[in-house]
Amino acid sequence: MRVSVEEAIRNAEASLRMEGMQPSAEVLHECRQVLVGEVSHEQYIENLRKRFMEAENGDVQP
Repeated sequence: MRVSVEEAIRNAEASLRMEGMQPSAEVLHECRQVLVGEVSHEQYIENLRKRFMEAENGDVQP
């Protein structure tokens, strides 16, 4: 059974909320980009790593 991109995003968002997390619009947008093939998984991980490092250094909000 194939799941649409929007359904996959809704399922992921619901899962995160059940764990007490609030996914930002930015994170959901980036996930959507990976699912439709606009961004590779490797680039997505690199973007997350950069954002985490910036947040750790106090440069931006996570």
